[in-house]
Amino acid sequence: MAAKIAGEEWKNMTEKQRGPYEEVAEKNREKYMQEMEAYKQTRDGEAMNLKKEEEEQMKLQKQEALN
Repeated sequence: MAAKIAGEEWKNMTEKQRGPYEEVAEKNREKYMQEMEAYKQTRDGEAMNLKKEEEEQMKLQKQEALN
């Protein structure tokens, strides 16, 4: 019910009235995108490190099996 009322009010607002809200939304969107990119880089880096560790472990296991 509240969402419907808010939607109707938004629909009836002028561009000038919407401006401040859209500016805040854009700033929040930009911040989110920056944080998401940083998260993705961290996640990808951790995945790469894990893969390297697994490869090292496999090499050690092969060497132990040959001895």
